[in-house]
Amino acid sequence: MQVIHCLTTPISGIRDDAITVFDDVLLLCDRTCRQYERTCNLCIIVCQVTNRLDMFPRDDQDMGWSCGLNIAEGQNRFVFKHLVTRDLSADDPAEDTLLIAASHTPLLTSSNESDMDLIMPELPEVETVCRTLRPHLIGKTISLFHLNWHRTLEQPSLDEFICSIVGQTITDVTRRAKLILLLLNSGGAISIHLRMTGELLYRSDSGSSRDSSRDPYLRAMFEFIDRSDLLFYDTRKFGKIAYRTPEELIMFGSRYGVEPLEPEFTVDRLTDLLRTRRRQIKPLLLDQAIIAGLGNIYVDESLFRARIHPLQPSYDIETDRISALHSAIVEVLSTAVALQGTTFRDYRSGLGETGTNQSRLRVYGLKPGSPCPACGTPVERLVVGQRGSIFCPNCQQLTPSSRAVY
Repeated sequence: MQVIHCLTTPISGIRDDAITVFDDVLLLCDRTCRQYERTCNLCIIVCQVTNRLDMFPRDDQDMGWSCGLNIAEGQNRFVFKHLVTRDLSADDPAEDTLLIAASHTPLLTSSNESDMDLIMPELPEVETVCRTLRPHLIGKTISLFHLNWHRTLEQPSLDEFICSIVGQTITDVTRRAKLILLLLNSGGAISIHLRMTGELLYRSDSGSSRDSSRDPYLRAMFEFIDRSDLLFYDTRKFGKIAYRTPEELIMFGSRYGVEPLEPEFTVDRLTDLLRTRRRQIKPLLLDQAIIAGLGNIYVDESLFRARIHPLQPSYDIETDRISALHSAIVEVLSTAVALQGTTFRDYRSGLGETGTNQSRLRVYGLKPGSPCPACGTPVERLVVGQRGSIFCPNCQQLTPSSRAVY
């Protein structure tokens, strides 16, 4: 496979809200470019199309170099669909969106190496960040806020955000799904979504030296009146910070499903969630509106322990398997929280510490063909809901069903 460069010139008239379709291209291409400290033609072209040349702050780029044509085996690759050349009108947003949406199609590699590079912090990692920050942030009063990358701030405007948080005292640090919430004495909250490479780091003295090599990735900073601060690093710039009013906070929280480590997550509740939906089990478990906080790592681990195939229809799972799945979800999440999360590459706690749960994973991270840790059968990989899934075809057999899955 190769990357075909078919976007050859900058295109004007692209709407600002259409550019996020390119995020996964920039994400993977940027990884290879950063490895060689250069920016390739593909990155430059995509950034020109989307007015995002500031994605790459270096001034000594080699504009003629292309990482896309000779990507080493096992790296991520993209094939760009051919685009019909035509003039775009800035006042015709429909054509702009159509062009952007049709511009790329991702191809997954044969191993799950790319899956591990695309890990987003899940419930245990976000919970660990909250627990490590809570004793240091409760009672702190915000004195200043610095924003170094404007897209990090999701809402409201920068001036409104500063007015809403400066002078406010943090009353709690909590979590909803995969989001960190800094609750304020006004009743509002600062929400922080780490996305893939976001990291919050607390420092007890803002005057102390910090790692200058990471300064290009410092997107935002909260300063407190006692001279401590909270830094937000984000290599790939997908993380989001926002202010939520008390009313917005209520509505915001209602978008998410049951928390799997809370008492209301019972076997009966899980049974009801599965039996009343006609979906494959893995996409259902990944749906944040149904169960909050689960992601690819812990869903694969839970399904393996419960001996359930990731494509099994949710309404066809036997009662004893649902009970086993409930136990597995609670067990893998609780263990991961106790071990401060899973660190493969970017994730750190609020104090900069790595997690150690990766040593407890049984199937996630295995390459296809590796022996199953339970029975020795070669594990397989398939794509479910656009996510790579590792499973054992012997331990996790797909039970035939006469009913269709929607």
